[in-house]
Amino acid sequence: MVGLLTLLLSRGFAHAVAQTPVTLAVVFHVARAPDGPVVDAAFLSERLARANQIFAAYGVAFSLRATVALGAEHAAVETRDDRDALDSQLERGVINCFVVRSLRDVDDPTQVRRGVHWHSRTHPGAHYVILSSIAASGVLAHELGHFLGNPEHDQAAGNLMSYDWGTELPVLNATQARRLAQAVSGYLRRHELQAE
Repeated sequence: MVGLLTLLLSRGFAHAVAQTPVTLAVVFHVARAPDGPVVDAAFLSERLARANQIFAAYGVAFSLRATVALGAEHAAVETRDDRDALDSQLERGVINCFVVRSLRDVDDPTQVRRGVHWHSRTHPGAHYVILSSIAASGVLAHELGHFLGNPEHDQAAGNLMSYDWGTELPVLNATQARRLAQAVSGYLRRHELQAE
């Protein structure tokens, strides 16, 4: 599978459909509220399916490793400290995605966010996705784009890393696709992620 990523890197194209995709495991940590989990299984399934639909063109797929309960104290993520507190729940070798009821914009507390890719300030090197219960179906894919080598946003309509996905399936440009392949290859080489 790593050889496939090497091939993608050497060709440097944006839409290389892989014969055998590299499959990365995702663990959803779903916060609880007094009336139960903040989202249901259908919410998670829809967002994972959308991510797979988008990333298929780049030789990457995602599988659900597990869904685990996250304590109610994490349901409302308001501050940087709240985001950092999630890192105590991280599982090794997978993409950790925390699903919470509400997610505050820490730079502008009057705003809420649908999702973020967060780098822990308390555990250097630890990073993960946080998804709000109001996140649209494509938000997980966008945040996975950040997780997998594309930290910056793009202004082009229809680009996965922009805020304007358009009506078609969002895409990565050639540079972003190269960064994705490099990031996945690096995570696998360093054993930070394990291929399924």
